Amino acid sequence: MSNCTTVPPFAIKDCALVSIATGKRAGDLRELAHYAQIVSLDSIYHHFWGARLQPSLARPEYHNDFAAWVHKALHDDIMAERLSIIDPTEHTTLEGLQQELVQVIEERLDEIEYPRWAAADRQFEFIRSQMVIFDTHHTAEHPRDLVTLMPHISVGSIFYHFIDGRRRNPERQDDFTRWIESFGPPESEVCQKLQEIDPYFSTLTELRADLTKVLRDFFGEAVTDLSVEQLPPPFPRNILQEYAQIAGQDVVDHLRQLAQTLQGKRVVHVNSTRVGGGVAEMLYKMVPLMRELGLDASWEVIGGKPEFYQCTKAFHNALQGDRIFIPEQLLRSYEETNARNAEQLAGVLSDADIVIIHDPQPAAMIDHLPERKGKWIWRCHIDVSKPHRPVWRYLRRFIAKYDASIFSLQSFAQMLPHPIYLVPPSIDPLNDKNRELDEEEIRQVYSQFAIDPDRPMILQVSRYDRFKDPLGVIQAFKLAKRFIPNLQLVLAGGTATDDPEGELMLNEVRSAAADDPDIHVLLLPGEAHRTINALQRAADIVLQKSIKEGFGLTVTEAMWKGKPVIGGDTGGIRIQVFNHHTGFLVNTPEGAALRIRYLFHNRPLIAQMGQRAKEFVRDNYLVTRHLREYLTMMVGISSKEERIQLG
Repeated sequence: MSNCTTVPPFAIKDCALVSIATGKRAGDLRELAHYAQIVSLDSIYHHFWGARLQPSLARPEYHNDFAAWVHKALHDDIMAERLSIIDPTEHTTLEGLQQELVQVIEERLDEIEYPRWAAADRQFEFIRSQMVIFDTHHTAEHPRDLVTLMPHISVGSIFYHFIDGRRRNPERQDDFTRWIESFGPPESEVCQKLQEIDPYFSTLTELRADLTKVLRDFFGEAVTDLSVEQLPPPFPRNILQEYAQIAGQDVVDHLRQLAQTLQGKRVVHVNSTRVGGGVAEMLYKMVPLMRELGLDASWEVIGGKPEFYQCTKAFHNALQGDRIFIPEQLLRSYEETNARNAEQLAGVLSDADIVIIHDPQPAAMIDHLPERKGKWIWRCHIDVSKPHRPVWRYLRRFIAKYDASIFSLQSFAQMLPHPIYLVPPSIDPLNDKNRELDEEEIRQVYSQFAIDPDRPMILQVSRYDRFKDPLGVIQAFKLAKRFIPNLQLVLAGGTATDDPEGELMLNEVRSAAADDPDIHVLLLPGEAHRTINALQRAADIVLQKSIKEGFGLTVTEAMWKGKPVIGGDTGGIRIQVFNHHTGFLVNTPEGAALRIRYLFHNRPLIAQMGQRAKEFVRDNYLVTRHLREYLTMMVGISSKEERIQLG
């Protein structure tokens, strides 16, 4: 007899992981075994299970991070296969899983005389994660209600209840099974089928489908649409609701739950320009959204003389690997500018609960505000995986004083004596650069810039910076044009107010393009967002052939317009562009030319890849996700808890 009257409703939770770098890196199997023994168990858990919540379109050949790295970086497929067969579901404790991992690596070390080394930019990065748990406001009164709910809940809910539940529950049962068993027979008969589902080799989307099938086979088809009936009442109409139309109501609800713990907190962002580059564009929307959520958020911009910007541009290049000597007078200008700006902003910054300093330009201000009240966080938007060491040592003495740092990717981070959060940037789908445009506005750019709408067109949008390799794009275009004679190239960009080298690069580009009327070099003002939007929508294919890159938001923008991207195999482009899914990664002008030819030879693929690219951005790289991770960091920076329970 059922005892359903005594069983409380099942509350559907959702979850998200915020990645935190540990500072531990392995270059070979010996180092991998060493660090695997001493890292936190949370890191071991993350590398076996956490990848399922990380953005990816490529189906993994190996099903944990250790095996995938050994295969890709060390090219030791024997080791990769042995690591991949380790099944975390067989272990009752994470300690047991950790011991088996180390044992398998050590056995392989006994077999080989000279362990292989990974390239410097392919080291294994040990990371851990902080989980934030949300209330979805969905509940099930009876197991049969799950038939209706299951197809509609998020992959985060699947992870939390079906995978993470096995870690949390003493019986190693998932949350669904544990709850259904409480009803006794006959409902509990479905539990065996649920327990037979193997989560290790399936994506979360596949697990959701498997769970739905088991429930439907047992209980039959759904009768009522509980997924609608149990949604919470809509919030009043506002800008956040506009994002809900694009990203989903549940995403906005997550933001509100996080913001409840931060009401009234004074948050100040500081950078060095309001115009040009992805940082300024991100802050234009991030700050108003924080205000709407109830935070007292503001954005301050520091200023300086030409010597200051000359110094910070040298920092930028040196942090990305250039061996640059920075004269003492430029460093003195940098420090004096920071001191002067710190004095001007002292009243705002000293009393703030959270200060987020963006990039090296304002980093030294922390030295001049010793009486600061709140937490100071340094946000690095560039790739500092292989910096010129003298410059990094100089800047590190300021950065080490911060309470935390944020990097866009784990491979960008340097070791620092504080928590390092890994937060990719994002785009705003509602700003002028990314919102939908009517066809007439798109057609106008053809006549405005003398582009032939009846001929194929490829586009690169970026600042005129040698790390964006506009000269390599011109070379790739000329190679591809030998096979596609009517091809057109548009290079569109501007210069940021804090980049003194932009004009020099622009002159080089114009000189290289001068002999071909089908190359259009456009110098656009910083506010030409709708023009860039229209150009991206008008293009057939978008390039971002960077040699060095931070995250590469121009890639994200192009993908949001439904365009495949041919991008340099560097930085954040690597986690956005997946070969044959959203575009192609290349290393040379020749490689870019080959992929241009391939796509124009297979034109249906352009639309197919573009559609996958847009959905990938919707799921992973909109400002709502970015804001969620910032809010989670703000909550978590004062908490030592591995899990943050909301709602």
